[in-house]
Amino acid sequence: MMNKRNTIIITVVSSILLSACQQEETIKDGNTMIVEKDAKKVLNEPKTQVESIQSIDLNKEAMSGKFITAWMTDYFSAFGKAVDQNSFDDLKAFLKADSSFYKEQNLLVENFTRQGIEQKKQTFHIVNWYEEPNHVFKIQTHEESLLKQPGKDPYTKICDRLYTAVYQNDTLKLSSVEPFDFSSKPNASTETPTTQTTDLHDYDGKWTTGNDNGSPIIQFLATSNSEATIKINSYQPPSKIRVSTVEQKNIRFENNQAAIEYENDGQGNKGTIVITLKENSISLLAKTNQNKKAKWGIPSGDYVLDTFEN
Repeated sequence: MMNKRNTIIITVVSSILLSACQQEETIKDGNTMIVEKDAKKVLNEPKTQVESIQSIDLNKEAMSGKFITAWMTDYFSAFGKAVDQNSFDDLKAFLKADSSFYKEQNLLVENFTRQGIEQKKQTFHIVNWYEEPNHVFKIQTHEESLLKQPGKDPYTKICDRLYTAVYQNDTLKLSSVEPFDFSSKPNASTETPTTQTTDLHDYDGKWTTGNDNGSPIIQFLATSNSEATIKINSYQPPSKIRVSTVEQKNIRFENNQAAIEYENDGQGNKGTIVITLKENSISLLAKTNQNKKAKWGIPSGDYVLDTFEN
């Protein structure tokens, strides 16, 4: 039996980019939530200087989720410093110099500074990552930001992004970013998936967040080494009088990830759910299009299901 371990989720107190972002205000009702996990780590204010860029020799060791998380943390902190001090010097160390993303980031820093945009808190979660040929890496994130602009009340923005990073000089360089497409799964080689999953039967059973707050519950049953039948339930708290249910048979996993698009959850709602298999947990991203007449639905959000029942 696997040891259960939380996926890393990090909180950065700084400013952050908003380009290529699903920009929607978070609605504080019973069906939409920002998931707060005990595993979050609070970072100090951005360093006054980047002491050293995270490095890795891929000729001697394989890329790891730990390295990518640490590197992305430093990148976000460098962006925060760039906005706070109106200086691009440290941020450019994380960007591919001849890419359009390099120019976009420079302009974005200038715009943030000029408009006086402040970010009080930002959380990001490395949902998934995988390697394509020639040491090109795709990094999928879920990001939530509390922003403040002059003359406006603070508001929350949520975005799901897919970054492209290239390996240069023993480190990574970001070359592009785009909104993560919930309607399709990544189409990439499986040279270095997030987790070397060889047998989906390791995930057979019931997975929960351990919280009785409407968070999704997954029933997982592998039907082959690459396919599984998935059933997802969400019970309306506290009485559980209503339940939203999504089920799909023989869903195929690529790079340890699968997407489910559903037309009815038993409550009249539609939506998309992205499931990512981690070493000791299952990550779930839910995006629900709520029916106006529905009294319950799977809450949109980012979940780490790390409580397992055989």
